[in-house]
Amino acid sequence: MKNSYLTMLLLLLPYLMTAQDADGCTDHPLISRYPDAQIIWCSAEDFAEYHIATGPVTGYQHIDEWIDLEGKVYRYNYELRNTTNTMNEVYQNYRNALQKAGFEILAEGNDPNRDRMKANEVGGKSWMPVASRRNPLPTTSMSRLNTGSSSSGGYGFAAGKLEKPEGNVFVTVSAYQYRSDIVVIQVDVIEEKPLDDGKITIDPDYLAREIATKGTVTLSGIFFDFDLAIVKPESADALAVIATYLKQNADAHFFVVGHTDYKGNLAYNLNLSKERAAAVVNKLVSDYGIAKEQLEAQGVGPLAPRTTNESDIGREKNRRVELVLGN
Repeated sequence: MKNSYLTMLLLLLPYLMTAQDADGCTDHPLISRYPDAQIIWCSAEDFAEYHIATGPVTGYQHIDEWIDLEGKVYRYNYELRNTTNTMNEVYQNYRNALQKAGFEILAEGNDPNRDRMKANEVGGKSWMPVASRRNPLPTTSMSRLNTGSSSSGGYGFAAGKLEKPEGNVFVTVSAYQYRSDIVVIQVDVIEEKPLDDGKITIDPDYLAREIATKGTVTLSGIFFDFDLAIVKPESADALAVIATYLKQNADAHFFVVGHTDYKGNLAYNLNLSKERAAAVVNKLVSDYGIAKEQLEAQGVGPLAPRTTNESDIGREKNRRVELVLGN
């Protein structure tokens, strides 16, 4: 290991905490703030998705190249006020600090003069709002990133990756010259790790609560091979729970609805989603004694996604089977 968290802390100049920091906000132990900057807003999520844009804008509000992550996500919005320091100085300081701390630089670029030729490149005026869209800041953050008048200054962006035995750490830094004496800095730290699932057990009571409050429930634990509509043997435990719930509610009618991601054409996905729903119905009828009249298979393909289809994580969440209460 070339470096440690402490090394990163020492790379930026010491600072004094101010009373103007947002309540409950302190710097991440991995990276200190730019001297005299104050925290306007912060957040921490034990598990969330995060998306790092690493390529230029290639079409209308579109970037082709992304790194999709999931894990602990920490976000800090700073402002450097009443300053003679420029966005470019701030950007270069952070970018160099990442490199000196042993981070692999995944993307970098700055456009201090709002050069039209750089607008769509990493860190450019047009690039920054597109790259930020998949990791939006809440309106409550009061962030001035990507706001301001046409006379506002330039942008800079850097993203780095540090390999660690316990999991990779990613840092992104966005800098923006909001005004001649105000620089906005967004620092995000992502500690990559898979979801610690298995915390929610699917049982008849869980199905009943979801149906009662939402009218629908995702049937977790139903598995298919890629592009096939054959229910895999490891789905047996989930099917048994579903069958118990259906027998407890024998007078109710339900739709079993299949969903896919958006890969492939629409007609194909609509057909695949209905075939998978039908396969679940057939299993419940033939192997678990559920009345055929209680269930109706339908498929909506990619037309009702739960989240984005732009990442592997999102597509996996969109491929699902739901039980929907009928009339």
